[in-house]
Amino acid sequence: MLIPLSEQLKQATSPYHRELDKLPVLKNMISASLSARQYEAAMLYFSQCFNAWQPTLDAAVQLLNPPAFAIIDNQGSALSTETDSFSYQLKPTIAVPKPIITSIDQYLGYSYVLTGAQLGARFILRKLQKSPLAEYYGFNYYASVSENTIDINHWKINLDKLVKQGNCEPQAVIDAAITCFTQLITWFDQEAKISSKKRLSLVQN
Repeated sequence: MLIPLSEQLKQATSPYHRELDKLPVLKNMISASLSARQYEAAMLYFSQCFNAWQPTLDAAVQLLNPPAFAIIDNQGSALSTETDSFSYQLKPTIAVPKPIITSIDQYLGYSYVLTGAQLGARFILRKLQKSPLAEYYGFNYYASVSENTIDINHWKINLDKLVKQGNCEPQAVIDAAITCFTQLITWFDQEAKISSKKRLSLVQN
């Protein structure tokens, strides 16, 4: 029996999903000891990444006209609302890798990763709202993403329909999803390490 593409995606990307979740900058978000500085740093990293990615995502929509269920939300405004009020700002120390999207299949791969992240946002929001930081932050980004009523099961059903209709190449979608995860893992890991060293150096000097 042929395994649906939605299930193939889950199986193929699970190791990358776990690796991303283990990165300190993301793992800290559900820690009971999350500090204000750690929270602000994470939000600033998200802002840098999504602001760098949005032009490519917007151009792909215009060029490729992906199906409505797969359109990737613009999260920049919610992030800006959050980060503009922070006590300090960060500038990227290394360039954010741009999404590689030249086909519908690749767009679907990125959509799978970024749409799925919205489910994680709801879990993180519940954790944050119970933390001491709730007294000082509105968690606008996570609140905004969590309000999105997207149904991931609806997303998966529509993806599998595209495959049955012969309108997408499964392996290309899987490859793009893995590329998306790999770009996020590499950049978040390297950027957090380098910027942390720079802040430590400034303190020591």
